[in-house]
Amino acid sequence: MRRIVHFLVPVLLAAPAFADTAFTFNGVAPSTGFSETDSVTFSINPINGALDIKLNNNTLNMTADKQILTAVAFTFANAPTSLTGINLINPLVNTYNENDTNGSLTQVGANVSANWALSTSTVSNYITLSNLLGGNGGGAMGVISTSLSSTTTNLTKHDPYIESGNTWEITGLGLTSTSQITSVEFNWGTALNTFSAPFTSTPEPTTFGFASMGIAALLLTALKRK
Repeated sequence: MRRIVHFLVPVLLAAPAFADTAFTFNGVAPSTGFSETDSVTFSINPINGALDIKLNNNTLNMTADKQILTAVAFTFANAPTSLTGINLINPLVNTYNENDTNGSLTQVGANVSANWALSTSTVSNYITLSNLLGGNGGGAMGVISTSLSSTTTNLTKHDPYIESGNTWEITGLGLTSTSQITSVEFNWGTALNTFSAPFTSTPEPTTFGFASMGIAALLLTALKRK
C-alpha cells in the first residue's frame, strides 16, 4: 500500500491546472443605453490548447432586445487573423420562447446546437463568437437573462433564446498553459454594432490546481502517520 501512495503523489502534483480568467461588465452600456450585467469565463486546457468559453447574462429585470447578449470578442498575444485550422464546438442547449406580455419563458427545444459561429474580421485584432454569425434568423439563439421584467419590449420577435451557463469550445488557436486572454468586448442586441469598449481582467485561482495540491497534501500527511 505504501508503494502505491508514493506513486500517486508526484502524479497529482504534476497535474495541469486549467487556468480561468473571468471578465464581467456591469453598468449602463453607452452603445445601448441599457443596464447590462454579463460575464464570460475563459478556461485554457494546457494539454491540447483548447479554449472553453462560458457565457452568462445576469441582467436584472431585463426589458428589451438591446439587453440580449449576442457576442463576445476576445484577444490574446499572437491571436490568429484567420480561422484556418480553428474549430468551434457548439454546446447542446435548451431553447426558450419569451412572452412580451408577461415576461415569461417557455421551453421549446432540448439538446439542439447553439449554432453560434466565429469571425476574425468583426472586431479588428479580436476573435468574435456570436449567434449573429451562425445564420440564426432575427437574432435567434441569443443569451437571455432569467430575470425578466413583467412586461418586455421586442423580445418575443427574436425567439428562441438560450439561457446562461453554456460553454463553447474552440480548438486550433495555438494556446498554451502560459497564454492569457488580455481583453474582451461584449455585444448586445440583434446587430453586431453595439460592442462595449475593450476591458481587461486578471486570472482567477485555478480550482483544479488547488484541488490537486490538496489531495496530494492529504496523501503526504497519511504517509507521515504510517
